[in-house]
Amino acid sequence: MSAKSKYLKVALQAAKKAEAILLKYQRGKLEAKRKQDQTPVTIADTEAEKAIKATIQKSFPSHDILGEEFGGKMTPSKYHWVIDPIDGTKNYLRGLPMFATQIALVKNGKIILGVSNAPALGELIYAEKGCGVYCNGTRIRVSRVRKLDNAYLSFGGIKHFGRLRLTSALLKLANKVQGYRSFGDFWQYHLFAQGKIDIVAEADLQ
Repeated sequence: MSAKSKYLKVALQAAKKAEAILLKYQRGKLEAKRKQDQTPVTIADTEAEKAIKATIQKSFPSHDILGEEFGGKMTPSKYHWVIDPIDGTKNYLRGLPMFATQIALVKNGKIILGVSNAPALGELIYAEKGCGVYCNGTRIRVSRVRKLDNAYLSFGGIKHFGRLRLTSALLKLANKVQGYRSFGDFWQYHLFAQGKIDIVAEADLQ
C-alpha cells in the first residue's frame, strides 16, 4: 500500500502489543468475571486494553480513547479512538483461535482507519480511508459474486434472529444461496473482506 499514516502505524503497534498479551495469557489458566451485561472479562482483556491505550497516548496525548473495558471520557476532541481488546472473549476462554483485537480511529465523527488483528488465525487486517484494505500486507477485495444462487452466506448468533422475529427471513435467504455457515463474531467480516464469503447477515449489531 502507499505509505502508512502516522495514525495507522501507531494502531498497528498497539495491536501487536495487545497480541503478545493475549497469546501469553491464553497459554495458561484464565478466570473470567462477569460484567454488568453478563459478558465475560479476563485479565487479558484489561491488560491488553491498557497496553493499547498507553501506546496511543504516547503518540497522541490529546486524542480521546473509548475502550470496551474501561470506557472513556468523550470530549470535543477532533480524534477519537475506539478499541475492543478481545472480540470473541468466549472463544478465547475456550482456547479457540477465533478472537481478535479491534482498533478504530474516528475523525470528526467519521471512521478513517481500522485494524482487526486475529493472531491465532494469523490474520492482521487493516484499512485506511482512501487506501484500500490489506491482510498481512497484501491487498484484499470483497467478492465479485452478484447472484444469490452463487453466493456463500455467514450469519451471526441465531438466537438474536429469533428474539427479533427474523428467523424466517434468515431461512428464506439461506434457501436462496449456494451455501451457508455461522462463522460469527469478527471472523465472518475477515472472510467477507477477503472475498471468501459473499454475504454477512446480523440481527444484533451494536
